[in-house]
Amino acid sequence: MQLSPLLGVGLMLIALGVVVLWRDIRRQRRVDNIENGPGHNTATDHLPIADVEISHPPAPAANEKFAHSVLPGFDPGSPLYELRETIERVSNEFENDQQTGNGNKSKQIERDWKALEDRIEKSVRSVNAVLVNVEIAIGPTGQPGWSFSNRGYGSFRRVMLVDQSVAWLRLEISANGRFICALRSHGDEKSALNANETISAQILTSDKISALIATSMQPITKYAAHNSSRMISDQDADQTIWQESEELVSIALKRAGDALVESGAVLEIGDAPEWNEMTKRHRLIVRISLAREHIAQMYIERPTARQIECLVVPATPIAGKQSQRQRADLAKLNSTDFAELIVNCLWPAIETAWNAQQRALRANA
Repeated sequence: MQLSPLLGVGLMLIALGVVVLWRDIRRQRRVDNIENGPGHNTATDHLPIADVEISHPPAPAANEKFAHSVLPGFDPGSPLYELRETIERVSNEFENDQQTGNGNKSKQIERDWKALEDRIEKSVRSVNAVLVNVEIAIGPTGQPGWSFSNRGYGSFRRVMLVDQSVAWLRLEISANGRFICALRSHGDEKSALNANETISAQILTSDKISALIATSMQPITKYAAHNSSRMISDQDADQTIWQESEELVSIALKRAGDALVESGAVLEIGDAPEWNEMTKRHRLIVRISLAREHIAQMYIERPTARQIECLVVPATPIAGKQSQRQRADLAKLNSTDFAELIVNCLWPAIETAWNAQQRALRANA
C-alpha cells in the first residue's frame, strides 16, 4: 500500500514541527546560561567585554575528532558542535574547489607569478638605484598570496622613507590577466600619494615592469623631495600590519559565513578595513543579520603585530547587551581555526537574537 502524496507531506510537516519544538526547548535552556554565566555580570563589570584567549591543545586522535574543544558548549549534539562540523566540511569543500574548476585557473596565475619573480626583483633593484637620491627604498618582497576577495595573486613590499615605513607597494597578476602595480600610503590624510598602474601580463619585460613601478612611485617621490622632515607619524605606521593577515581573514570569513547559514545568520562584509581614530587601528567591519534584521557588528582588528582579534557588539536589544571579544596568536592560527573563533565570538549574539525572535513570533501567533 502506497501513501498518497498529501499524506506523505502531512507526515513530513508533523515531524518537522516536532524537531523545531525540541530545538526551541533546548535553546531556551541554554540562553539562561549564556545571559547569566561567567563574563555576563554587568553589575561587576564596568566595561562589559569578555576577553577570551584561544589556547591550542594537542590535536585529538582521528577517532576522537571534535570530542574535545576549547570552546564552551561544545558537547556532542550542541549547536556549536554542529557548527564546528559544518566549518570542517566547508573547509574541505573549499580545498577541493582549489583542485578543480576555478582552482585550475588560480593555479595557472600562481605559476605565471612564479615565472615573473626574477624579472620583478631585477626591476625593483633598478628602481631603487634611482630612488636612493630621495632616500626612498622599496623593501624585499613578502610572502605571495591572493588579495582580498581573490582579485589577484602577488605580494606586498614596504616603501621606506629614510628609515620609516610610509606605504605598501602591491604587485600582482589579476584574475583577468593584468599586471597591477598599486601604491597605498599609510593614512587617509596622505591618499594623494596613492597610485594604481596596470599593463597586460602577456607583454611583460623587466624594462616594462621597471617603468610601471617608477610611474606608480612618482607621487611619493615628489612628496619626499618637497618634505624636508620626511617623517611620518607613528599613527600611520601602525596601520601597516593589517595587510599581513588579509588573506587569512578573507578565507576564514567565507568559511564562517558558510557554516552559519544553518543558523539563519548572514555576514555582510565591508569592502575594505577602515582606520579607527579611537583605537588607532585598522578594523574590518562585518554586519550580522538574522531574519533580515541587523543584530550585531563584528570588528576584526590587529591589536599587536602578533595577534588578531574579533569584537562583536550587539546592535539591538534582542541580541543582548554583552559584547564578546576573542583574541588569538597569528603564529598558531590557520584559516579554519580563525573561522571557528569567529563563529564562537558571534554565537552568543546570534543565539540570543534567535530566541528573542522566536518568542516574538509565539506572542503574535
